[in-house]
Amino acid sequence: AGKSAKSLDKAFRQQFATMASQGFIVKVVAFDSESAVATVSDTIRELGALCEQKPHGTHVEVAERKQRLIKERARCVIHSLWFKMSINLVVMLVYYCVSRINMMPTRRHENRMSSREAFLGRKLSARDICLPFGEYVLIHEERQFTNTMEGRAQEAIAVLPLGNLVGSVQFFTIKSHRFVTRAHWTVQPVIPDWVKENLNALASPGAVIEPEIVMQRGDVDIVVDDEPNAVEEHE
Repeated sequence: AGKSAKSLDKAFRQQFATMASQGFIVKVVAFDSESAVATVSDTIRELGALCEQKPHGTHVEVAERKQRLIKERARCVIHSLWFKMSINLVVMLVYYCVSRINMMPTRRHENRMSSREAFLGRKLSARDICLPFGEYVLIHEERQFTNTMEGRAQEAIAVLPLGNLVGSVQFFTIKSHRFVTRAHWTVQPVIPDWVKENLNALASPGAVIEPEIVMQRGDVDIVVDDEPNAVEEHE
């Protein structure tokens, strides 16, 4: 489904709209012999960009290097977690890794600013790095004056700081298995065993996970513009 013409058409339109919202114009879209991208070449030209398809058997070197970097970062995060990863969390981990890479300063921009700063036109703040992926917290519901006995907080793990001006973060709730966005939370120093068992059960081979996914990435730029200096110098 992720490579269907319909989903790619939607993704390209969203990406072009995101770039245009910050005053950037996409002139060329380079891709390899991937047939799925070729099916939406008309959409790319309609959006005002040229299609540059590489010959069969070759790849877009820059894109390949960026993809390798993202996979390396994702593996590092996975091996540092206290629970097993389910497939829906892996998707959010990719968004998380890309957003963190885009915060690293690069030689490509003046004053060695990060790609995110260059794209958004503002400096990074503590709100952008407030929580790491997988942090166990209690998220606080918005204050609503009701007479019900429902709790005012619920257990969750952080998956993606959205980096907006209010400091919202996307969380994955432990009991309802939903992605929600909140701006208030409390980090919990102790992780109960039932929480670990709950998350590990979602990663089991026979688990059927159909959470209500609410994608609210805010101003997160999901295109890696450049690699951190340390990685470039190592290569």
